[in-house]
Amino acid sequence: MKLPSIAVDRPITTLMIVLIVIVLGVVSLGRLNVDLLPNMTFPAAVVVTSYEGVGPQEIESLVTRPVEEALGTVQNVKSITSLSQQGMSLVIAEFNWGTDMDFATLNMREKIDLFKRVFPDGVDSPMIFKFDPAMMPIIFFGISGDMDQAEIRAFSDDVIRSRLERIEGVASLETSGGLVREIQIVVHPERLKGYNMSIAQVAQALQLENLNLPGGKVYEGRKEFIIRTIGEFKDIEDIKNIVINTPMGASVLLRDIADVKDTYKDVESFALMDGKPCIGISVQKQTDYNTVKVSEKVNKELEKIKEEYPEIEFYSIFDQADFIKFSIKNLLQNGLVGAALAVLILYIFLRSVTPTLIISVAIPISVIATFILVYFADLTLNMVSLGGLALGLGMLVDNSIVVLENIYRFRQDGYTGIDASKLAAEEVGTAIFASTLTTVAVFLPIVYVQGLASVVFKELALTVSFSLLASLIVSLTLVPVMCSKFLKVAKEENSLDEKRFLTKLSLSWQRFFERIEEKYFSLLKWALRHRKIVVIVAACVFALVIVIMPFVGMEFLPDTDEGRFTINLKLPAGTRMEETYNVLSLIEQRLEDIPEVEQIFMTGGSSEGGVSLSSGPEAGSMWVQLVPMSERSRATDKIVEDARERLKDIPDADIKVGSQGIMSFAMAGSAPISIEIKGDDLDRLKEISNLIAEEVSKVEGTREVDTSMSEERPEVQIRVDKQKTASYGLSTAQVATAVEAGVKGKLATMYRVGGKEINVRVRLDKEQVST
Repeated sequence: MKLPSIAVDRPITTLMIVLIVIVLGVVSLGRLNVDLLPNMTFPAAVVVTSYEGVGPQEIESLVTRPVEEALGTVQNVKSITSLSQQGMSLVIAEFNWGTDMDFATLNMREKIDLFKRVFPDGVDSPMIFKFDPAMMPIIFFGISGDMDQAEIRAFSDDVIRSRLERIEGVASLETSGGLVREIQIVVHPERLKGYNMSIAQVAQALQLENLNLPGGKVYEGRKEFIIRTIGEFKDIEDIKNIVINTPMGASVLLRDIADVKDTYKDVESFALMDGKPCIGISVQKQTDYNTVKVSEKVNKELEKIKEEYPEIEFYSIFDQADFIKFSIKNLLQNGLVGAALAVLILYIFLRSVTPTLIISVAIPISVIATFILVYFADLTLNMVSLGGLALGLGMLVDNSIVVLENIYRFRQDGYTGIDASKLAAEEVGTAIFASTLTTVAVFLPIVYVQGLASVVFKELALTVSFSLLASLIVSLTLVPVMCSKFLKVAKEENSLDEKRFLTKLSLSWQRFFERIEEKYFSLLKWALRHRKIVVIVAACVFALVIVIMPFVGMEFLPDTDEGRFTINLKLPAGTRMEETYNVLSLIEQRLEDIPEVEQIFMTGGSSEGGVSLSSGPEAGSMWVQLVPMSERSRATDKIVEDARERLKDIPDADIKVGSQGIMSFAMAGSAPISIEIKGDDLDRLKEISNLIAEEVSKVEGTREVDTSMSEERPEVQIRVDKQKTASYGLSTAQVATAVEAGVKGKLATMYRVGGKEINVRVRLDKEQVST
């Protein structure tokens, strides 16, 4: 192998190449994205379709089945599962590993667009999401201030949302809590009946009157004028004074048949921070952007907003970047400590400063060169890749030590520095090359593993391989060059106290190591004389390891103590949101007695945007932030158990308490163990699932066992007498439309004022509907 000779003969060229590597490595390190885990894109996508006010059975027949039929024609689909719940359909398509999910989601969109025509009116356009941990919020915070909830909500929508969504890397924001302004036209049913009118006719009149339409162009001399017909509402009085033509040919003002109210949309969710009403805002980043950098930009913009609006209070609930930076910092510190210990051990064994410094220089250069390969391999700096680098850190010095020791031996035999560096490095070059390749051969095949393990550990294998290859090149080039210039064989006597101390320490270690060698040789001689006993003992130890392996706990990803936990509440189906609020307040009171609790954020009701499997007036969630680890003696898991004990006696409440961390976000909050039951009879499936859940809950170590068969929501059914409706010239669809318009209200048009669009909804009075 001539590489060492080439490097030694051209030391300036070698030095320049090393400097180029250092510059490229530093630049690559600055451009590497920092994240907690590798980019994980699962081969699955979910189609979310909303149909407000519709029950699970209708959702399943009208929405879920057409979507399943559409997805069944998509290529590479492995399985399709669905969930139909109140007002929402979720259909999950799982693909084969290796499928291009960007192309797959595009294909899903095309297929679903073909089936959209069979959806009934009122069904929202289906949304398609890839299963990507990047979809999870990276920042979650709350705001409040000295203003009412409507003003706070308007501030969050007009100021915070508009400014944060402009930041590069921010994908979207989701808001919960607060009040949304709405113009409600509350009609009097007896007056409508007197004029022989319906709610639909009132809504149509509003829609036809609130228009600005183009009318073409006219010319006068050398000028051109655009004609516009202006009819949009300028104020509430314009709405009240609309003239509506009745079927009998008369005219009536809107104010005569309805009350026009400038009020708020029906409250469907709430958010509180430490018992005070607030607005909860979560920030999602785009998939290919760095979590830490996006978080820093968002927090920087929030600081500017705080300065401009000092009356607004901000509460930080969750920030992924904090834990990522903390974890990466700890990992880097441990890596530096490991490198320092490696240098110390080298000095103790080599008993010379110069060889130790040569090896010490080789370590950072190998690491810097690894960063170049990591950058061009499109990897990120995360717990897995840095863990691979730390794993390879101890092996980085192996090749350099072998080369240096052989050069030192040649120097002791009388060779010059240049000749010794060439001959010694070439002599062991083939051996260390083969040794490095055997180590790489252990890690590199992980790249070809299929499934989630490949996604997570691919970067570990590549980083270890890159670091070993970099150390191989450094040991065959830079180390021989440095040895040819600086390595001396003769011992230099020095009268400095520090030198005497190091010499004494080195000699003491040498004597200790010689005694260890003597003991080892004695043990080795005994083992060679009693080979059968050694083999039997080794076999017994191996058998013992096999026996105890099943008792060793195994986890795909380790749990982390990030100082927070969550509580998910589910009350009986149909529970009013006011009762959910009361139960959450009771939970908050009990949690306040836990000394480690620092901050509590709770939200309840229907989710506004996003995907939620436990959305509804009977559902609620709490995020509990604990004091820093240095200020508490108990781990988060212990505090979670304490919280479970405090909350277990709340009646009619399904409460799930669990530690919340980045790992659970990355794994999309999935349960550790799930059992799937298939069949055509839903009643039979429900019976079997409840039976299995009961048996599983008896197993030691299990808790919070649940099934996907949710409790049926109480409902009021209106059964149409088709003969009577036909005698009045009506159809079932017309009756259903009238009921929906009266109870839920009918969105008629948009009232534009101050650059905002406000819903105008026609409905009956709430008290009349409730009775």
